Amino acid sequence: MGVLKSRGISRDTLPFKAVWMPWFAHVTFWMLCVIIFIQGYSCFFHFNATDFFTNYVSLILFFVLWLGAQLTYYRKEPWLIPYDQVDIDSDSRVIDEQVWDDKDMSKFEKFWDNVL
Repeated sequence: MGVLKSRGISRDTLPFKAVWMPWFAHVTFWMLCVIIFIQGYSCFFHFNATDFFTNYVSLILFFVLWLGAQLTYYRKEPWLIPYDQVDIDSDSRVIDEQVWDDKDMSKFEKFWDNVL
């Protein structure tokens, strides 16, 4: 979204776009934060290190593996790419020149095309 906004490109020009974005992404992020916290909330009442690590080992493991990958595999690449260096134009002319065949659809296919 930031790349499109920095280049003055409207989301309406994209061939596909998600409904209710970016608000749905923000709501989903915060709901996942709530779920992660309450998955093992009982360990905070009578704090016990064993219970804490049992409930949150997957979260700790995720951050350890992510940081390890950033420091080993991706150490020469920047962690954040500036908006002006993001490539969103490669092969766009080839895709724009393709002709899409519109075939006749049955009523069932039209129904699912409208639903999805």
